[in-house]
Amino acid sequence: MVRSLTLLPWVVPGIVAATTWAWMFHTEFGIINYMMTSTGAVPKALNWLGDPDLVMPLLIAINVWKLFPFVAIMVLAGLQSIPSDLYEAARVDGANFWHEVWHISLPGVRPVLTAVTLLLVIWALNSITIIYAITKGGPANKTLITPIQIFRTAFESVNFNQAAALSVIFFFVVIAVVAVYIKVSSPSPEAAK
Repeated sequence: MVRSLTLLPWVVPGIVAATTWAWMFHTEFGIINYMMTSTGAVPKALNWLGDPDLVMPLLIAINVWKLFPFVAIMVLAGLQSIPSDLYEAARVDGANFWHEVWHISLPGVRPVLTAVTLLLVIWALNSITIIYAITKGGPANKTLITPIQIFRTAFESVNFNQAAALSVIFFFVVIAVVAVYIKVSSPSPEAAK
């Protein structure tokens, strides 16, 4: 039951989540501003989605909320795949909790963390649903990420040639990021021996 509820943010469609968060952070009618002003946490309502200094941290927090369940379930699966015999042997040898975490848990979930991090980087580079639905790249282009720029160029400016060129350049940037990530995260030949 708890795992099912934990997955709820991840399975909610992006546009539904974005619309709900936009309503919650509305300057005049949002529940977040209502709760903060009624408790005295802030003297007046904040313009969450219109303030260039607040909007990007807010969108990052919403994306973390959306993807956290996936990461949690994957890490849990990785932790459950570690044999309990390793922990028992470590306790017999006198290892404390931190030794178990450092020498058993982290190496055991390293492949899962590598795969999950790579997926998150790719999703973050290509995800426009939440940001576009909430801010459309504004205010003052503070949340204008490359995929939104490509979308705007193609479908708002009807400039498909430039959008295609931007897409190809962005593809090579993503490939470079993934290649660097794989190079950095792969074990060295000395460590494999």
